Amino acid sequence: MLNLFRAARFMRVTTTDGALHSEAVSCRLRVAPKAAMEAAGKVWNDSEEKERLCPIFGRSVPAMKLRIFCVVLMIWLASATAADAQFWEQKEWKTWSKAECEKMLSDSPWTRPFQTTVYKEGASGMSSGTQGFQGENRAELGYTVQLRSALPIRQAVVRMAMIENKYDEMPEAKKKEFDERANEYLNQSFANRVVAHVIYRTNLQEIDRFLAQYWQQSDERVIPATGDLIGPRGDRIRPVRFLSQVGGAREFELIFPREVNGENLAKENDREFSIEMPDMPILVLRGLGFESRRQDLQAAERGAQKTERRVLVHFDLRKMTFQNKLEY
Repeated sequence: MLNLFRAARFMRVTTTDGALHSEAVSCRLRVAPKAAMEAAGKVWNDSEEKERLCPIFGRSVPAMKLRIFCVVLMIWLASATAADAQFWEQKEWKTWSKAECEKMLSDSPWTRPFQTTVYKEGASGMSSGTQGFQGENRAELGYTVQLRSALPIRQAVVRMAMIENKYDEMPEAKKKEFDERANEYLNQSFANRVVAHVIYRTNLQEIDRFLAQYWQQSDERVIPATGDLIGPRGDRIRPVRFLSQVGGAREFELIFPREVNGENLAKENDREFSIEMPDMPILVLRGLGFESRRQDLQAAERGAQKTERRVLVHFDLRKMTFQNKLEY
């Protein structure tokens, strides 16, 4: 029965001089449940005839039975639509749980993860790599790219701080101070910029040191090579600022202009944009005894200019509408 519902063809029934006419309205419930509910509602509203054509089985049934069918169908559609909705569409952000905040900040339409593995020279790709510091065969390198210019990400950051600092148990004076700082953070204007907040990590201390040296060697006047935003139409957009605290957490920010040639870099009908960064210069990995892609190593030996791996994450703009607005 559910399979029938998913591919149903609903009939809009009208009466003209006693003649029964029908107009097929096609819709798949997974694609347009709202349209399906509207079609079912039209059948419900047409109550002049005592019998009319059943939208599923194509035969005449009493009007009351058809109404009952429409009620059941609309209830099922409403529950199916609610089940498909994400928590940020259903709940006010101040009620998000810790797990929901972690989901928003680790793997959501506004946060994309990237993970890769490199192996020490001579080590098997299947090696478990459990030899410890200075003897590890396998290095796990991970990046998480958050769009902090997107409101739902900032809301998740504030909500996580509320949970970790036990906001509900704070004295009123502390709550007021927290609220002021939170509102200032939430209400920032990003009309002219896109902020990508990047968190990086690895399982090896020796590589962590080199990653920190690479990303923390620069200030806002010195932007690392190939840290680009690739727009929906293939425009490669360079960051205008790079922020990284020397000796601080393993994170940094790339700030991009929001406009390209006088227009927003992304529009509602666009599909996606990407952010690309160097993972780590391959010669540094070779200095630590690690191999990356074999073809990259061979290119380096031939003197080719492109010898780095890439961190590349994609943001699906079709999933990034929040409170009826494209957020990025």
